[in-house]
Amino acid sequence: MKRRSLVIIMAILLLFGLSSGIMAAPSPETTGVVVQIQSITDRNGNPLYGELLAAGDAIKADAVKTETIKAALGKDYMEGMITVDILDVRMPEGTAFPVTITFTVKGVTPDTVGYFMHWTGDKWEKVDAIFGIDTMTGTFDSLSPVAFVVMGDVTQVAIGTSPQTSDIFSAGVVILALSAAAFALSKRRVR
Repeated sequence: MKRRSLVIIMAILLLFGLSSGIMAAPSPETTGVVVQIQSITDRNGNPLYGELLAAGDAIKADAVKTETIKAALGKDYMEGMITVDILDVRMPEGTAFPVTITFTVKGVTPDTVGYFMHWTGDKWEKVDAIFGIDTMTGTFDSLSPVAFVVMGDVTQVAIGTSPQTSDIFSAGVVILALSAAAFALSKRRVR
């Protein structure tokens, strides 16, 4: 009976170890807070399609700094505001600006306080945001990287808090090693 229990435990550990690759964390390119673009309209009210891409590392590093947020938001900055995601937003060639974009942003509500920060090429500028249930809407005169700034960590996800895929993989390797050791010990005891 002991051997059967040990085999079952080893099988469970082995399955968990093998599945750790499946449970890998999302790429640290974004936090996954901004899920998609819900809608876009150009200055004439025509619907458009846009694309969300990962922003560059230097832009991301700058957008999460408190001094960057303070400079961009000016008098509208409040202590506790953080950047929860940064994405490069692309529009079709020839888009008639300004465009109004509604993003799906996990965890925000109509009571959320925050803004967009838009990278102009040499500085961040503040863009007003209208919040809904899991939505954030803003009107942009041009597009490039956009940072999503909110009061507090309303989404429970902040830049850099996701575990690295390598950390999860390491846990899987440890579990596999423990399973192999347990199996070896069980073989030794049976003889």
